[in-house]
Amino acid sequence: MDQTRSAVWSRWRFLLFLLPAVLVAVLVSITLPRTAPQLEAIPERLELLTGGDGPSQAALTLPVDVADGVYTGSARGFGGPITVEVTVKDRRITAVEIVSAAGETENYFRQARRVLEAVYEKQTWEVDVVSGATYSSRGILGAIQNALTGETVNNPAPPQANAGKRAAVDTFDEPAAYRDGVYRGTAQGFGGDITVEVTISGGRIAAINVVSASGETQTYLTRALSVVSAMRNANSPNVDTVSGATFSSAGIINATKRALRQAAADPDSPAIAEPADPAPVDNPDAMPEKPLADGVYTGTGEGFGGDITVQVTVSGGRITAVEIVSADGETAAYLNRAKALLPKVLGTQGTHVDAVSGATYSSKGILEAIDAALRKAAGEDAAETPQPSEPPTPSDPPDEPESPYADGVYTASAWCDDGEDFRYQIVVTITITDGRIAAVHMERGLDESDDPSANDVYYNRALNGATRNGVTTPGIPAQIVSRQTADGIDAVSRATYTSNAAQAAARQALAQATAAKNGGGASG
Repeated sequence: MDQTRSAVWSRWRFLLFLLPAVLVAVLVSITLPRTAPQLEAIPERLELLTGGDGPSQAALTLPVDVADGVYTGSARGFGGPITVEVTVKDRRITAVEIVSAAGETENYFRQARRVLEAVYEKQTWEVDVVSGATYSSRGILGAIQNALTGETVNNPAPPQANAGKRAAVDTFDEPAAYRDGVYRGTAQGFGGDITVEVTISGGRIAAINVVSASGETQTYLTRALSVVSAMRNANSPNVDTVSGATFSSAGIINATKRALRQAAADPDSPAIAEPADPAPVDNPDAMPEKPLADGVYTGTGEGFGGDITVQVTVSGGRITAVEIVSADGETAAYLNRAKALLPKVLGTQGTHVDAVSGATYSSKGILEAIDAALRKAAGEDAAETPQPSEPPTPSDPPDEPESPYADGVYTASAWCDDGEDFRYQIVVTITITDGRIAAVHMERGLDESDDPSANDVYYNRALNGATRNGVTTPGIPAQIVSRQTADGIDAVSRATYTSNAAQAAARQALAQATAAKNGGGASG
């Protein structure tokens, strides 16, 4: 029996060795229909990765719907704003031109420009920054995003570099009291001298204004300005410098200390000098001395935030009372400070008085309103005050000199900044054709204000113009085209800061056009 079993096992045991092969065959037959489509897709994927006939980078488009055209945008780089022009065609970025990057270091900025290769390849600003040129490449990418979306890109400001020197802060022994007045002081900042003007009122620090700091990088200076409020609140210059803007803030502090040494109440101190004379208000149209008819007269002037209306009482031919009737647009603190003018008007019997430092615009508005009332008292029509000069008409061209401008497109920017409440950039692009200013494009760039939307009304007035007291002042771009120059431009009512910034940017752009004409090379 055992021999029979052994014979059977010997005959069929080879099947045991075939069993694994049979199982493999069954598994392949089951899974083959499911894996076949995956295998067929592999060549397409390989073509995509190796640049074959499959989808290519050329099929990529921008993540936003942008019409064909050229768009300008700005964002903070390392040393200030970077402005670019982005050309879009068929919803693709076809060119990016760097319009201005004056604050960037050449070596780093050259590296940063490599980021454009990734922008072209991926058709988006959301690409990696260039290592070793982080802030500059962020500025380029942010400017592209701003150009294509209109969104303000708030790139972080870089820390202020230590140029191998210490930010030394002067020692200052606080006096028992300060004398009222306006005092100036100057000290070394990061890039040069910083000059401040300090106003003492009621024995306290009422205002600290940075008069000049041309050598400072704007990003650092903006951050350093926080020491102003710190000193004012503490009624003392003995405050800490600002981290990341040490040298600029030390310059402001030291300049303030040197101004306050002049204000110390002890006039015998060797460090004391007479206070600087306050700047007289620019009021060339002040009411001339004429006989005044008795009565009560109202007048309106333009303050910082709107109209200021006053009521002037004349008795016995003299000004006996001045009352502010309305000033809804003025900041209460500045208006109260400006009211110090009223006793001076009564004392001098006129408006040839000095503006109150730290409340200049409110002061001007009050004085302008008093002038308007006094003209009525003198029998004059307030509407007869000089009107803005008419722009020159380009007639009689026979003796017209050769244009100073080279044809091209020129862009420049300037900051609109009151040092406290708002700070935003105005970008102006000027097109020169046949030597003439053919077009002026103005837009708002980087806005570092706490509430950027609050600046809309001022920007729109400067852009489009405004009418006040029956007199229309065209927008800044229209005036520049009409006058064929950025000089002699009338500021638009209630948009003085924005108007001045636009005029400054336009002057820079036209300076580029003049330099190109003189062989400096076109920039547009």
